[in-house]
Amino acid sequence: MDERARQYLERFAQLKADRQTWETKWEDLIAYVMPRKGFMTGSTSSKPTDAAKNDTSKIFNSTATTALRRLAAGMQSGLTSPMQPWFRLTLADADLAALGAVKAWLQAVEKRIYMALAKGGFYAAAHSIFAELGCFGNGCMFEGESDTTLINFRPFTIGEYFLAAGPNGDIDTVNRLTWWTAKSMVQEWDSACPERVRTLAQSQPYEYSRVLHIVQPRAQRNPNSAAAQDMPFESVWVSYDDQEILAEGGFRVMPYMVSRWDTTGSEVYGRGQAEDILPDIKMLQEMEKTQLKALHKMADPPLLAPSTLKGMGGINTFPSGVTYTDQGGKDAMGPLYQVNFDVQNTGVKIKELEERIGQGFFNDVFLMLLQQPNMTATEVMERSEEKILMLGPVIERQQTELLDPTISRTFDILWHRGRNVDGTVVNPSEVVLPDPPQEIQGAPIKVEYIGLLSQAQRMAGADGMNRFFQVVSPMAQMSPGVLDKLDLDKAIDEYASAYNVPAEIVRPDDEVAQRRQAQAQAQQEQQQALAAQQQAETAQTLAQADMSKPNALTAMMAQQQGQGQQGTPQ
Repeated sequence: MDERARQYLERFAQLKADRQTWETKWEDLIAYVMPRKGFMTGSTSSKPTDAAKNDTSKIFNSTATTALRRLAAGMQSGLTSPMQPWFRLTLADADLAALGAVKAWLQAVEKRIYMALAKGGFYAAAHSIFAELGCFGNGCMFEGESDTTLINFRPFTIGEYFLAAGPNGDIDTVNRLTWWTAKSMVQEWDSACPERVRTLAQSQPYEYSRVLHIVQPRAQRNPNSAAAQDMPFESVWVSYDDQEILAEGGFRVMPYMVSRWDTTGSEVYGRGQAEDILPDIKMLQEMEKTQLKALHKMADPPLLAPSTLKGMGGINTFPSGVTYTDQGGKDAMGPLYQVNFDVQNTGVKIKELEERIGQGFFNDVFLMLLQQPNMTATEVMERSEEKILMLGPVIERQQTELLDPTISRTFDILWHRGRNVDGTVVNPSEVVLPDPPQEIQGAPIKVEYIGLLSQAQRMAGADGMNRFFQVVSPMAQMSPGVLDKLDLDKAIDEYASAYNVPAEIVRPDDEVAQRRQAQAQAQQEQQQALAAQQQAETAQTLAQADMSKPNALTAMMAQQQGQGQQGTPQ
């Protein structure tokens, strides 16, 4: 075995052992909630052709599966809706971000990122991830580069990946064990494939083999090198069955987006909402199964018949069927026992369980979003404030663990199209993102999320400002000077951010300053023109005055002459 391949496989074996305690829980959730999901690739019987993955034998009521689908659709509608903007780019420096040229560049970058996400299949992948998060507490997808769509997304189901966390608790290591046909392996790696695989590609091209993909922080690298072998994250493909390295490379940014619904302590894997309501889900299935059994027995009960009928051709059990016999008297045949099942009360209990499961998956909130997609964040917050607050930690985790890495990875891919690592353009025809303004060279970009659920979380700040201005307004009427304490320009910016006002509506600070300067100058010029006009009118009046008759003007001139004579030195 290659020594380096051995090291990677030993590390994978440890990750596999660490995950075993979780697999029993996941298999339970697969059986009762998502029978078409889950792919435990660590086992030997996990080929893509394994039909056991779709076992629905434990599901008698589909409420949990349907409720989970609503949760996934609601999460997507509230966080990453493909029908409306759900993020915007800005800078940590608000004054710099308010400059017109900076705003224009940020909006241009936003537009290109939105287009790339739509073409790359992000929204379909995100829906799958949200469903996995709600059920298993973990979601994982890979964002790769594409010559046709710039980027492409591929979601993975629970069991396909093995995780490890870094010092800060974030997932920084992903091992993914998957199945490849011999033909696909040769097409991808050609002569790097083991001899067994190349031979298999000739005789049985569609026979499967296991391949391990490893992405983790690179232990040693040259930070001044742009080579793939010196990128921050190493990428290694290993033939698991042959224990040989197939290919090595690297990534500038982590290509796997791994998010969790909730975590306990220092656990690596997350816990989903379905785990909390799994007892209700199991009880619902048992009650549904019991009710079906009872209804079957009531409709077609087991029969009691005399043994003398055994050789007489059996008993006609079809509806309205009659079995004739002269033995045993008139009570020769009847039901074995009476089934007195309380169908009505059982149905009520089942209904209660269904409602509890729906509430456990936040269906009351998400159905509101899905049925009324034009609702504002204010309306969402007013109608479901308690539920929205409960979802707060989940929403924030998706922003930091799923959406932030996705936008960072997308920006990285788009930025380097047609450019060197240092940003120098080498192929202008491939450039996707425009060069930033000189003012923000090197400034970090900040992502703000403006989806309905994200906005609803931020409405608390806007409500606080509303209450503040309600208190200040009467004070300002009594003493206008108190308004000097307020920066109303900043207040408008805060309201615009909280209420998701389009950036084009609120003028940037530099443009506002120019407009105010122009208005002040125009007002000054108007005042000067008015003063000049008044002086000209006064002069004209004086020139037209009749000095031959006594009047106010002659009296004023006489007074001035008298004062002049009195002041003449002797």
